[in-house]
Amino acid sequence: MLISLGVLLGCCGLGVVGYGGLGAIMVDQASEDPWVVWSLVLGIAACVIALAALVIGIVLLLRRPRA
Repeated sequence: MLISLGVLLGCCGLGVVGYGGLGAIMVDQASEDPWVVWSLVLGIAACVIALAALVIGIVLLLRRPRA
């Protein structure tokens, strides 16, 4: 479950980072535009959470008892 959630959240996070990155390219003063800055911040945060969910999910999958 965590692995699936991590993959889904990672894809969404990468999409938001791409969206903010495109905005940064298109806007002259990108560092002053809250739309660009918060898109990048939220996208990176989602990617970090997704990576943590993937790692935890894989560790739990490997540590489960084999029947």
